[in-house]
Amino acid sequence: MNMGESTRYLRLTPLSPLIARDSRPFGAGQGNRVRSMDWISPSVIAGAVRTAVWKANDTLTPEQLKTIEVYGGFPVLNERIYLPRPLDALIHKTDKATGTTDVLRIRPMDGNAGVRMPHASLVPSAPVGMPEEDFKPESGDAFWPLATIEEWLGCEDDQPVSMKIDGLPAPVKEDRTNVTILPESGAAEEARLFTTTGLDFVRKPKEGASEGRLSQMRIGVRVNFGEYALLPERLLVPLGGERRLAEVRTAKADKGFWEVPKSLPWAGKKWLRMVLATPAVFERGWLPGWLQEKDGKLTGTIPGSGVSVRLVSAVVGRWKPLSGWSYEKGRNGPKALRRMVPAGSVYFFEVLEGGEGIADLWLHSVCDCQQDGRDGFGLALWGLWRGRQTA
Repeated sequence: MNMGESTRYLRLTPLSPLIARDSRPFGAGQGNRVRSMDWISPSVIAGAVRTAVWKANDTLTPEQLKTIEVYGGFPVLNERIYLPRPLDALIHKTDKATGTTDVLRIRPMDGNAGVRMPHASLVPSAPVGMPEEDFKPESGDAFWPLATIEEWLGCEDDQPVSMKIDGLPAPVKEDRTNVTILPESGAAEEARLFTTTGLDFVRKPKEGASEGRLSQMRIGVRVNFGEYALLPERLLVPLGGERRLAEVRTAKADKGFWEVPKSLPWAGKKWLRMVLATPAVFERGWLPGWLQEKDGKLTGTIPGSGVSVRLVSAVVGRWKPLSGWSYEKGRNGPKALRRMVPAGSVYFFEVLEGGEGIADLWLHSVCDCQQDGRDGFGLALWGLWRGRQTA
């Protein structure tokens, strides 16, 4: 990542619910409902920023615009930035009176326990310290504040823990029904009735809150413009489906969020956790392409570093669709569907060499393709875990 005078920290404020389509067919003969993902895809944000740059200088080619690096975006509420909840945190129960949440840690098992794994060297992961009574895990909030994430990543312990998380739910999905009215009759035109689902970034106060004010959720982004013109301090950009607008402002105070936390004790550690802060795209589905089989194990060097690791286990969420529409000359039309590894997915590694370089990888892309990294995919957080003799 090239950092310097060309780097800016932006906040995007949606002016109405945003449509983040989930790639299911929509249109004549295909479906009458536009469904939404739970959060805006990094490529949608990158496209909005690059389009704004192109409008300021319409001589730039698509290849030049693609060199602008757009990282994010993450929810911002009341001057607080949030990150996706790590999937190695299993929510047992929450005490609403105290706001304390009991969390079980998901960790690699000692053996494969008879589970068939994608590779013989991998072991399954399971919650540690499961209570004797049956329970249904709570879904929990979709996002955690940075301080809570740092606490979670910095702990090597594998025992259950009670935490005050103070998380943030995903934006509420709002349905709008659209209809075409025939002017001559005032009746609805046949087959012209459809529904769109958007993400509402205006937050209602929590139940029981002392103040009943609404609050506005924003999107935090970091952009490296390189050699091209910077955007003005304030502008409006189309974001997502139906060209709904978002206000863009600079936010110098967000710089600290992107810096490496000093509280994480990585030095000399052998066991490393990688948590995806944004969805990742790998050539082999859930498995990073920079991991290759050697001596019966999956090993490789983390992109952009000299850190060599061995994959022990992974906790990966269900894949998310990535598609869209291309406006490039000669390529106009729908983009091919790709599968994203969802944000929050966790990979457990053993460090083989170069562990002192871990700090340089904070919020660095781990995607196989460099362009996917420039689009903001695969930004990774790094933490610790207590390893065992798993292989």
